Amino acid sequence: TTISSSSTKCANGVTGNVYFKNLTPTANGSVTLTANWTSSSDFTYNIVAGSAVITKYTGSSSTVVIPSTIDGYTVTALADYAFHQSTITSITLPDSLTKMGWFSLANCRNLTTIHLPANVAQFTSRQYAPFGGNTSQTAFTVASGNTHFTAVDGVLFTKDMKELISFPAGKNVEGYDIPTSVTNIWGCAFDSCKYLTTVTIPEGVSTLMYCAFESSTKLVSVSLPESLRTIDYYVFQGCSSLKSLTIPAGVTCMGLNALNTSSLTKLVLLGRSGAKYAGTFDNAAKKWGATIANANIWVMPDDYDYWTAILGEGLSVIGTEEPQTYSVIYNCGTYGSGVQQSATKTQGAVLTLKGAIFTRTGYTQTGWSTSAA
Repeated sequence: TTISSSSTKCANGVTGNVYFKNLTPTANGSVTLTANWTSSSDFTYNIVAGSAVITKYTGSSSTVVIPSTIDGYTVTALADYAFHQSTITSITLPDSLTKMGWFSLANCRNLTTIHLPANVAQFTSRQYAPFGGNTSQTAFTVASGNTHFTAVDGVLFTKDMKELISFPAGKNVEGYDIPTSVTNIWGCAFDSCKYLTTVTIPEGVSTLMYCAFESSTKLVSVSLPESLRTIDYYVFQGCSSLKSLTIPAGVTCMGLNALNTSSLTKLVLLGRSGAKYAGTFDNAAKKWGATIANANIWVMPDDYDYWTAILGEGLSVIGTEEPQTYSVIYNCGTYGSGVQQSATKTQGAVLTLKGAIFTRTGYTQTGWSTSAA
């Protein structure tokens, strides 16, 4: 019998000579043989720290109920890709579940809802979330006792509402304003949304993670905040209705194929920080996404020569975009003292607020509150 060093498969009860292919034990050393398990249930699993981690569903039913125990082991986790691209329509997760791996419930095109039990506390990665691409899914629900996650209008967030984890791809709404509390949008958060046409991203969000809007084919408009710094790999890839996009001045990194969509006909660059996009600008068209060679690129008047010189093969500046401006008015309020000040700022440009410029007896000015007109 030969046991390959790259394979752990060998039947029980082998007798006689055993050969280790491509593996030579050292003198007085050891070779570890790790047990493989096939359950009598519809799941394969690994034993980690005495608990079962589901690695694959092997059953034929479209309605799945994962038990709390398998062969006497408590089920505590779904491994990476455990149900990836499964054809199931329904899944019940056990109360014992605490952790979910990369894409563990992603691209399940027939799955309609996902309910998170109270003890689920950890997703392995923000970049590669457990969900995304479930085009029939209309909602998330979360057990009331869960202290880590919550669902609002069927959308999944961290409990503090600072991170948007996943928007159900089959949720039938056309416009969505991300709550202003959100500062982080997870990878694949809006992957393959069937109905969304417009999304507004609030100030405070600095990164759009991997594949955030990939293949949302009806998406027409995305409002990007001035706080944005990174547009990660494949963020808008396959958004085949997106015709115009304005990149804020503060963006300093654009990932590979971030704009890989053939529909984009106008790309507005509000600043010069894009020199760091995709590392360099050599053959920039292939790095941002080869299909954006269809786009007309517009820049600020003062940046025309800069962008004309730095853009690589396949991209060229068509013209300049006259910047829209707005006024910033500094007011002391009802009780403060001092002269009102104002400044004119360019829409999309980074705004640095003044320090304390007003006085009030017995008080110290600590910041600013805002209103817009």
